[in-house]
Amino acid sequence: MKLHSISNNMITVSVCELGASITELFYINKQGEKFNILRGDANAAIKSSQKFNPLECAMFPMLPFVNRVSGNCFKLYGKKINLPTHHLDDSFFLHGDGWINHWSIKVVDNTIKCYLESDIDDVCHYSACQNIALHDNLMIVSLSLKNLGPKEFPFGIGLHPYFKCEHDSLLEFSPNGVWLEQENHLPGEYLEVIPDSLLFNNRKVPDFWVNNCYSFTEKVIADITHSDGVKVSIYSDAKYMMVYRPSGQYGFICLEPQTQMLDAHNNVGYTSLKMLENNEEMSLTLSIEISHI
Repeated sequence: MKLHSISNNMITVSVCELGASITELFYINKQGEKFNILRGDANAAIKSSQKFNPLECAMFPMLPFVNRVSGNCFKLYGKKINLPTHHLDDSFFLHGDGWINHWSIKVVDNTIKCYLESDIDDVCHYSACQNIALHDNLMIVSLSLKNLGPKEFPFGIGLHPYFKCEHDSLLEFSPNGVWLEQENHLPGEYLEVIPDSLLFNNRKVPDFWVNNCYSFTEKVIADITHSDGVKVSIYSDAKYMMVYRPSGQYGFICLEPQTQMLDAHNNVGYTSLKMLENNEEMSLTLSIEISHI
């Protein structure tokens, strides 16, 4: 399985053709020391065994919608749309199929360009592009989707990064509200007054379970500050962010910008989803900036 990499004098990023998944993103400081911005290094496993599980990667795209749809189905124009499942979840079409399909990838002008076309039987037909570029201490990921189907369809897209963190790393972001988690990891009640346990105002990354979607007014902004002074700043034009942190010291936290709220396909009017006609497009951008304070 082929890896595609680009680098400058500060940052290196590698991408795998399965899922257009980032397998490694690291920063070289002024002392020449390597610091992983996203979790781990999946490159060695790919090179040694040629086997790769997207669940082990550093970041993957989510499309043609994100997370889970309750009942794994929804209604569109009075017709029930039954979603498939896949080998990574036998109950839901988890995160869609973009992250489990093979993409065409090429490097052009120090930009990694990824392309996918997917036709999901009796659901939708779409194409997607993911471009990854480096600018000094900044990585910019641009994800876009085009509806290739003959009819209008509700789409959502997102990115699922696993940010490295330690027990004393600090997390900060200021959302408008949060959905509580209910059974099957689906969204429950929406709260504008956020419980203290789910507020992250420059506080330590938790060691307890967090799996909640947050809403923002215009865009997602978040910071992770490490004890050695490395600061990772996240910016996205999305208005929603999923935060996932398993219990215990796993060494990562997921801050996932996405264009839709969870289970939006079962909301009246498909709130937050993008209704795309044939050949219409939507996009999302994520910027990850690395600095030293």
